[in-house]
Amino acid sequence: MKRLAAIISLLVLLATVNPSHAQSRKAFSPESIYRPVYGYVIDTLTSQPMQKVMVYGFDSIDDANVGRDALLQSRSPLKARTKGDVVETMTDASGRYMLPVLSSGALLFYFADTKKIVVKEVCGRNSVSIGKKDEKPAFSIDLSAYSVAPVRSGSVRPSGVKMGLDFNYHFPYRGEDRKNCRIVVERIMTDVETGEVLTRHVPVVRDGKGYRRMKKKAMAKGLAPSDTLLDLARKFKPLVDSTSVVRIKDSIDTELWKDRCFSLDYAISLDNAGTVSGLDTLHIMTNRVDRPLKYLDSRFAPYEWVPEEPVENKRKPVRRKLTLEGEYDGEVPEMLKDSAYTLAGLYIKAVVAPKTTYAEDMAAADARVEEVMGDLRGIFGERINKDVRVIRTSEVVVLSKLADAIEDDMPEVAEKMRKVVRKYPDDPDAQIIELSSMPEYEKFVLPMLEDMERVEYRYEFHTLRRFSRSQYLGLLSYADDDDERERICLQALEESSVLEGSTWDYAANTLASVYIRKGCADTLLLAPFAAMEPDEDVHDEMSANHVVMLMMAGENGRASSLAKMLPEQYAGLKEVSECLAGGEPSGKDGIAQIRATSVRNDVLMDMYERNVGDATLARIDGMDDGDAMKWYLKARAICLVCGDDILGEKQNVKACLEKAFAMDESLKKTAALDAGINEHVLKEVLGVFVL
Repeated sequence: MKRLAAIISLLVLLATVNPSHAQSRKAFSPESIYRPVYGYVIDTLTSQPMQKVMVYGFDSIDDANVGRDALLQSRSPLKARTKGDVVETMTDASGRYMLPVLSSGALLFYFADTKKIVVKEVCGRNSVSIGKKDEKPAFSIDLSAYSVAPVRSGSVRPSGVKMGLDFNYHFPYRGEDRKNCRIVVERIMTDVETGEVLTRHVPVVRDGKGYRRMKKKAMAKGLAPSDTLLDLARKFKPLVDSTSVVRIKDSIDTELWKDRCFSLDYAISLDNAGTVSGLDTLHIMTNRVDRPLKYLDSRFAPYEWVPEEPVENKRKPVRRKLTLEGEYDGEVPEMLKDSAYTLAGLYIKAVVAPKTTYAEDMAAADARVEEVMGDLRGIFGERINKDVRVIRTSEVVVLSKLADAIEDDMPEVAEKMRKVVRKYPDDPDAQIIELSSMPEYEKFVLPMLEDMERVEYRYEFHTLRRFSRSQYLGLLSYADDDDERERICLQALEESSVLEGSTWDYAANTLASVYIRKGCADTLLLAPFAAMEPDEDVHDEMSANHVVMLMMAGENGRASSLAKMLPEQYAGLKEVSECLAGGEPSGKDGIAQIRATSVRNDVLMDMYERNVGDATLARIDGMDDGDAMKWYLKARAICLVCGDDILGEKQNVKACLEKAFAMDESLKKTAALDAGINEHVLKEVLGVFVL
């Protein structure tokens, strides 16, 4: 009965999968195999499973976007014009779903109640969930039994790594139930540093005989799509009630990837009567590389020049008023929100279109003025002047302006309006009565009054902190530290932008120099000046500082491209940027130029030329004790000097690595990928063994 119930459950689940778009594929490749993908949809607020959520499987993210557009237009994704296949299912009472999808495909979750759509790429995963982490395995699997040995193509050097792996899985099922299962083992090779998938292999599939029969019946009745894994399973022995170990042999040619750090991930999943579970993943790092150039020191002293403008030192700089004016339309300019400017004056002109009495309309205008003032106080806070004035203007001004506006089209009406203003200059209510008696009032005057805005605004921001450029040069010459220089340069650049619509190159370069000394990188600061082609109007110092900050930010490709435009006096900077971008030193002269840039780079050139000795260790000892790279390079140098005879220096290397890791924890991953660090020492320090 239990088995019958399991079969019925499978058929009900697979009945929700629409096979109309699914087609069989004869060619077996990692990209053409539909794998079972499962997961849960959980409400993130209540942590409760969400049932009856529609889940669609697509062959690519582009197809998923086509399906999303179809849903937005109230059409079924199954009828959308996609390039690949589309299947659908629905989450059950536990919020669970299962679909056959390509490893490079995508899933679309549609919440009918809220019309919300979520698209997720599969990216080779067996489980994709919303609101909950992937399901933990209900049973264990032992992946510890594996052996690794070199594969030699000749007698000189190994050409790869031969791997024999024993996957010992423990089923929670006994006897006949085991025959209703499928085991899938997939292998992916990934570049550890970049995350790029280097190779993806066709999986190993083993089916039980009962599982195979159920699959064929479901496919024959149209209750399940074509299963590409079914034919793959024929290449391997079927699962039986005595099956306990799946042995997989693999061989990797590491020579192809000798300049890259890569790892192998073997993911194992179990399908039992339509219920897919991820068992475990074996992660093995199988290659380490020796790239000392990646540790080159990119810290350079900033480049500056002597300003050509004279410095006014005869008198104390005099602050001058800076005023900005404009119409307030409900939005304060972003520049004024973020700067040190103070809202020192706000002139609000209340323009009243009479409807009842002048006093009532002015009260309405006053209420609007207070509303605007409340908005501005919320934006500026303490930076709004308490003496902000409000100027209100009566209809006398309004009618005069209206008369001017209609002078050309209706000169006679305009003259009548002016007579009313002259007749009752101080009695707005009398003006209204007089105007309302005019024949043109209903047709011309009243519509114009009603269309006018109730309140107009003009703001005035002003500050008393503007200096001339020569005065700023004087302030910079008297600055005691970089914090003061930074404040002065920011002020100078801000005012140059506001008043002149341009940026002052000297202030920008001085600010960049401050950032470089502080170890900060603003890659946008000098971008307008650092031309990609030689330019007489651009100081080379600015381009050089831009290169330094790009390297500090890790944008080595851009830094190298820009550095090529610099003259030969920046040869050391050009060589370092080229090497950090993946290049090599330009011969002996290039190595000598890199050596001259810093002690650390001098040491690294020894490692690059494989000439590490006592002189190298002596130079390392002269580096700053507070620099984590000193202790890392010392450990690396000792390993390179000793080679396999590391036993006598193992504790010394271990102590150096522990100091480096304590100062910079990211060096742990660096060491794991670095072939210059002895792997046995690394195992003692980190507790991991890298093959």
